[in-house]
Parts: sequence; structure tokens; C-alpha cells
Amino acid sequence: MQEKDLIKNLKSLKQIEPKKEWVSLTKQEILGKEERIPVLTFIFNHKPAFASATLFSFMVVTLVLSYNALPGDTLFPVRKTTERVELMARLEKAQDLVIAQRRIEDLKRAQERAERNMEPVVAEVRTTISEIARVAKDPEATQQVIDMDREIKSLGVSYDSQEVEELYKREVEAELERLKETSLTEEQEEQLEKAIELQENQEYAEAYEIVLKIGY
Repeated sequence: MQEKDLIKNLKSLKQIEPKKEWVSLTKQEILGKEERIPVLTFIFNHKPAFASATLFSFMVVTLVLSYNALPGDTLFPVRKTTERVELMARLEKAQDLVIAQRRIEDLKRAQERAERNMEPVVAEVRTTISEIARVAKDPEATQQVIDMDREIKSLGVSYDSQEVEELYKREVEAELERLKETSLTEEQEEQLEKAIELQENQEYAEAYEIVLKIGY
């Protein structure tokens, strides 16, 4: 082909209009910024049978991926909902206590992950424990909440919860009254005075630890 013929053919290419689909696809590949079709829109734009199967698969994958989600993760709300449904289906008693124990396990897992943002994890623990403490009336439930709080603190995590503090106050007051009527050794008497001082300063969790040692 001669040079003038080549030039003529190249100029003729300007008159060719590519298909819109090709333009969109090429732009998408080059720039990587073209909007994709949302998953759910894609699903419902197809035949019902295909849409149902695809939606079911999508839900299953989401549930599986949410299994190990921690507070602060995108899929954690899905996991929380799944937990509630699971416990209700099993007719699990003391569901809130089971959930609280799972949040403590989440806390432990989060601590093992380097550079993990602990704030949403601790916040979720605080919220869960506080909700249980608010309705804990009987001695067994009260003791379970206090035991969980002590476990959390043993992990080096501190948080403020007026509801949990109220449980400590209630337990300390009851134990101090009992100990005042009990025959104690000289060392125990000294510990009792220290516990009373902490109680007067409204340091109920610290007073509880001392009362616990006296009671042994």
C-alpha cells in the first residue's frame, strides 16, 4: 500500500462511530471509574428463578462472611441480628448473658489483632454489659454480670458503666453489713476498714475486691 493510500484510509476511520457498549466497556477498563451495576439491581433485572437463587446465594455468603465480624466491621450488624435469631430459635435462656460472653470473646480476638481499632469493640462491650446490669435483680444474675466485668478488667480494658457500678454498690453494702456481724481476725478487721473507706469514697469495684478476699 502506498503512503498516500494509507493516509487516506486512516482519515476515513474518523467517520466510523463505535457502538456505545464498546465505548462504555473500554472506558471502564481504562479508567476503572465507570459505575458498575449494583448487585441487587442486577439480580432483580433477571428472571425470577435466577433472581431468587442468586439472592439466596448472596444472603448465604453474607452470613458466612459475617460470622467472624467484630464490632466496627461492616458486617457486624448482620452478625448481631443472626445471633439473636439463632438464640431465639434454640429457645436459649438468658440470651443477653450469652451475647455478653460473646462480646468478651470478641474483645479477646480484637486484642490479638495488630493495630486493631479497639474503640468500637469496647463500646459494644460496655453497651451490652450495661443493658444486662440494668435489669439484673436476682443474686445469680448480679454475680454473673460482676464476674464478666472483672474478666473484662483483667484484660486491661477499662470503661465506665453506671449500671455496673450500681451492682457493685449493692453487693458491697450487703457484704459489709454481713461482715460487721462476723467474727474477724485482726488482719480482716483492717481490710474491712479499708473496704468501708473505699465505699465512702464511692469506689465500689475496689471495695468489692477487698470484701471478696475477707469473705474467703
